[in-house]
Amino acid sequence: MLPKVEPHRLTVQNIAERLKISRDTVYRWIESGELAAIDIGVDSRPRYRVSEEALATMLKARAALTARKRPPKAARGGRRLRQSRK
Repeated sequence: MLPKVEPHRLTVQNIAERLKISRDTVYRWIESGELAAIDIGVDSRPRYRVSEEALATMLKARAALTARKRPPKAARGGRRLRQSRK
């Protein structure tokens, strides 16, 4: 029988499925400290739980970091927009 999980606490699997990423990526975020989590494991194997708030905070921080690193569209080889003539 699986242990009950509080509705506002997410498992690594829940996060991976929601974001369509691997569980290994979620574990890397947790182990690097980028994603705050609690370990509810009682044996040597960790069992992490993450709050909705912690996930939202981490995703916002990653989005802000990505936005700063992204070059302008013209520099990425995208189609240039014509300037309107007045």
